[in-house]
Amino acid sequence: MTVAAIKEKLHIYISEADDDKVKALYTLLEDQIAHHGFTSENMVSDVDFLKHYNQELDEAEAEIAKGNFVSHNEVKKNFASKKE
Repeated sequence: MTVAAIKEKLHIYISEADDDKVKALYTLLEDQIAHHGFTSENMVSDVDFLKHYNQELDEAEAEIAKGNFVSHNEVKKNFASKKE
């Protein structure tokens, strides 16, 4: 079974499991979850961060579409001329 299939089965199981089974699974994994920094506090900030990041990407892509950008070659030429 692939890892993706296992994740899908676990996701379905957890979403349908009764409260006691979910709590038991969490107890088994609690140390690993904490070790990886998954807390409700930072998950909220991660969501906010991603929203802000995606907004910045959208804004940057809009500027590029308008032609407001400098190519990599132009930057290299600019820095090369400053070294001389």
